Formats: sequence, C-alpha cells, structure tokens
Amino acid sequence: MPPTSKQPASRVDATTGNVIPMSSFEKFCRVMATRAVAETEERSFDETVIEDILTAETEEEMWTADDRGPLGGRDLAGVRMICDKVEVKWSSNQEIRSPFTDPDSGRVFYLLITSHRTDDAKYTGKRPDIKNGDPFQWNTSAPRLVAKLMWLEGHNRLNQDVIIESIELGAGQQVLKLRPAPSGFVNQSGPTLDEASAESPDSPF
Repeated sequence: MPPTSKQPASRVDATTGNVIPMSSFEKFCRVMATRAVAETEERSFDETVIEDILTAETEEEMWTADDRGPLGGRDLAGVRMICDKVEVKWSSNQEIRSPFTDPDSGRVFYLLITSHRTDDAKYTGKRPDIKNGDPFQWNTSAPRLVAKLMWLEGHNRLNQDVIIESIELGAGQQVLKLRPAPSGFVNQSGPTLDEASAESPDSPF
C-alpha cells in the first residue's frame, strides 16, 4: 500500500474565502505531493553510458550501448511487463508540462517505475537489449499512465502483466494508455477492493 496521510475534503478559496469541496483529482495531487521526493543524481548519464560500453559482451552491444538514454512510457509501447515498484519524484525540468502538480507550490511530479519484462517478442525500440525477465526503470508523467499505475498500487494490483498502448493522434502527438496484457486480465493474490479501502481509508481512490 502507498503511504497516505489524512487529507482535507475541502479547501478555502484564496479570493472569495468560500469553502470549496476538493475534487478527487485535487486530493490525488495532494497525496502525491506528500510522497514525492527530490530527484537524485547518484551517477551522471555519461558514467552510466561508459559503463554500458565497457561491460558490453558483444561488439554489437558495444556499438549500440550509447544509443539507449533514459526510458519513457512511449519508448515501451507494446512491451509486456510487470511493474514492481512505483516512486513519485519531483521534476527538476523547468519546461515539463503536466497536470500533476503540488497545489501549494506548483512543483511538477512524475513517476519512476521499476519493471521487469515478461515476454520474448521482438522489440526494436529504444532498448532492444531488454530481455524476458530483465529489470529496468522508466519514467512517465502521461496522465492516463500515472492515474492507472497509482490505482493499481493503491489497490495492491501491480503484480500483473500489462502493456502500454500508444495511440497516434498525428503531428507527432500520442496518447499513452496502460492495458492488461493481451493474454488476459489476471488478478494476482491480494486484498479485495473493500479490504484495500478498509486498510487505507484515507486513500484518494
């Protein structure tokens, strides 16, 4: 279960002084703000790339080791995976645009997800070296991905096969949606939704 804190059901409008009920989205952003932590720079990107080059097992891997870069949700469209861990991070990118912001400070947050791949299908995307069973990390602030991942975590339903579906809108625009893997939707062991709500009565879900 994600950490939660007691959140007010309403807020006071700064202009009129009126008490306004908070929407589910506002409550969600406030809960996420309590979870968000600063980005850490334990290793520079260049250090990571150099290590990938030096530890490449084949010449082919060596040539492509510096083409990888950080993974986003759009880079993983169609890859079957299980999301093992979700972390909320504050973004240091001043140009990022996201609906997920701290209502008080205006700071933007995103999700850092640790996953592992669960298929052997041919993948020609940004990280074709990720094989079945391999762990990897990716980040996203895509609204539909963030909302569904947090729902799954909050209801103890992360442990299932999912894929990211990319819907092209034209002009380089995409909509990313999280879907159950094509083999079918299978819930793993965990509490029922009623039990989950009972365990975490202050959850925004």
